[in-house]
Amino acid sequence: MRFSHFFTVLVLFVLAPSVLKSQNTQIIAAKGIYTVNDSFEVVESMVIRDGKIVFLGTLDSALKSYPLKPLKNHKGYIYPGFIDAHCHLLGFAKMRLQSNLVGVKSIEKVISVIQRFYKKSSPEWILGNGWDQNLWKSYPDLASLDKAYPNTPVFLKRIDGHAAWINTKAMDLIHLDINKSVEGGAFVMKDGKFTGVLLDNAVEMVEQYLPEIDKNSLNESLSEVTKQCLAEGVTAIADAGLEVDEIKYLIGRQHKGVLPLRIHAMLSASNASMSYMSINPHLRGPRLQARAMKFYLDGALGSHGALMKRPYCDRNSSHGLQLISTQDFYGRAIFAHSKGMQVCAHAIGDSAAKVFTEIAKKVLVPGNDYRWRMEHAQIVEPNEMHAMREYGLYPSVQPTHATSDAKWAASRICNDRLKNSYAYRALLDSCGIIALGTDFPVESTNPLNTFYSAVFRKDRNCKLKTPFFANQALTRMETLRGMTIWAAKSNFMETKIGSIEIGKLADFVVLNVDLMNASEKAIRKAKVKSTFMQGVKCYTAEK
Repeated sequence: MRFSHFFTVLVLFVLAPSVLKSQNTQIIAAKGIYTVNDSFEVVESMVIRDGKIVFLGTLDSALKSYPLKPLKNHKGYIYPGFIDAHCHLLGFAKMRLQSNLVGVKSIEKVISVIQRFYKKSSPEWILGNGWDQNLWKSYPDLASLDKAYPNTPVFLKRIDGHAAWINTKAMDLIHLDINKSVEGGAFVMKDGKFTGVLLDNAVEMVEQYLPEIDKNSLNESLSEVTKQCLAEGVTAIADAGLEVDEIKYLIGRQHKGVLPLRIHAMLSASNASMSYMSINPHLRGPRLQARAMKFYLDGALGSHGALMKRPYCDRNSSHGLQLISTQDFYGRAIFAHSKGMQVCAHAIGDSAAKVFTEIAKKVLVPGNDYRWRMEHAQIVEPNEMHAMREYGLYPSVQPTHATSDAKWAASRICNDRLKNSYAYRALLDSCGIIALGTDFPVESTNPLNTFYSAVFRKDRNCKLKTPFFANQALTRMETLRGMTIWAAKSNFMETKIGSIEIGKLADFVVLNVDLMNASEKAIRKAKVKSTFMQGVKCYTAEK
């Protein structure tokens, strides 16, 4: 997970009540309704009864079959509600309560942003997230934070969530011993001195001492993130890595009627989670299911934590980090599988991908339908792709990572390995399915950015002028499937959502643009007009 920008959308929201209730029967018309069914049919009308789709076809046929029923012509293009196959909803809500360092281009400006954020308060800890040393001319150092905050502990997470920058006061407060080895973690040194930067499992050594978040503030922040998702057409998500208490919190918010999103919750593979699942294998909410377990096999490419078969090109002494031993992963994966849990493994480096596929070979049989997922799958060699196909592993990727990382990826992994990096075409051709997400708050929450990056291999903000390995682009149809029905299938939700078909829930989004036929320029400017769940309008851009 990495942290990205938050932006304010000036729109009108209508949040659904605890139990979504639609008008008994309503006729919906549009310029085109993309069903995303097996034949990718486009129709001009649908009929919704009690939140489910009961008719698809021409408007004339709908009016004849359902006379005197209310008609709503949206005069735009309708698609199934977008599904974010990998994100961090609750993590984003928590991070919004800290200083936002995304896009800050120097250490000096980081300090300035923090000071402005905490100008009117004297916090127990100085907290922030989103810094990226790739934007700076220098690497983080302990002295900078010590000078600005000699008497207050500081904890600043990197944009990918796999590194943190702390000061001496924080180290002293928790009695941190940087000379102690950490399995799956590291204390970054430079010229024999500690930089203040922690990698992966070392981050948790400090994070556990941070003060608890005020529940009222968290409730408000979660509501804002939920509104943002609905404003961008997102109706369902997979929250990738939560503790039991966090899942229970989300279930509680759903019971209160303030979290209408459908959630596929991935339970963190912690000792506490394992203990809970051994006794209580069923954890569900009104619109939440917890039937997956999330494992971190390695770190992130941007922080040199991704586990590589060969050393990093810009750090020859490092292969990255394996965050959990192969044997431990094997044992925990067997346990999760025995409890009917889907295994989802964070694997960014090619060596991490190999660890995952080798364990899958030991636990699963070819041609299974357990839908184990390789999260991120950023560098995957052909042998591992073949194993993914044979053992039914789903790639779950984030196209905006490719376009965000394009400017520095080659410096990390060298050009000869780039052909197997962010290779979404190759992954789809091998596996026959690909689930698409954002990894927000690492990237923007907006799924239209996902669509643009997957199809054009450029970023929607036009910072990347040349397509990044255009041969790995997905077609428009494939991308829309990856954001809807394939994402739903990766979450075991395909019988209820993911396509507009008779019998399914009427979750859909209305756009001003025909994604299948509009120009690249028009898609860059595409906007959501409204979002519906079970036929109920949850968001509208109308004044």
